[in-house]
Amino acid sequence: MPLAVSNTLEPAHAQSGVFTPIHHEPGYAYPLVIWLADDGDADRPLSQIMPLLSVRNHIAIDARVVRNQALQEIGIRYNSRSYDDSLTIDRCIKTAFGRFNLRRDKVFLMGQGSGGEKAIQLAWNQPQRFAGIVSIDGGVPHTSGALCGLGLKHRDLPLLLQHISTTSRYSHEQFCDDMRLCHTAGLPATFRHYSEEHDDLSHILADCNRWLMEHIATNLVQ
Repeated sequence: MPLAVSNTLEPAHAQSGVFTPIHHEPGYAYPLVIWLADDGDADRPLSQIMPLLSVRNHIAIDARVVRNQALQEIGIRYNSRSYDDSLTIDRCIKTAFGRFNLRRDKVFLMGQGSGGEKAIQLAWNQPQRFAGIVSIDGGVPHTSGALCGLGLKHRDLPLLLQHISTTSRYSHEQFCDDMRLCHTAGLPATFRHYSEEHDDLSHILADCNRWLMEHIATNLVQ
């Protein structure tokens, strides 16, 4: 079940699925966060996510909104599965870079539930394209194709995997299996488990922001 969110942003900062930071500085090259929502969470806009992540640090874009816009343009129903997820990510990146000053080495995929699983799968398919992945209650793919494709490039792709104790779709056993898999594959993964007293989305997204900023700062130093 999706976690409740009470905070929202003024519409001026989150329009058509694109989030602009408060006090946006056009001369600064921002990191880009592409948000992939859970398939069962149809009512949570980006304006509810970003106040809990950061209102200043990132440009963000909602992949679901971008996908629906693309489907409208080509006349396909919203629930169609014929539109490839990788095309949505391509369009997200093109849209964001067409509007903002961004750095291509600071593009992050971030998602919750099924969206987190998609974020990992999409980033693993093109590891050189992304600076990192955040998955909230979305497990890593265990298919033979995904695992056989892991190589040296994936060892430069950081992953933050977050598990909420009260969730039912992603069990603690699955989370532990994913930890073992990532360690065995030599992937640079960080794991966070949230017990009931710390499983609200504000706490989880604050952790996300700290993790993102650590990797952005490392990039800047390099």
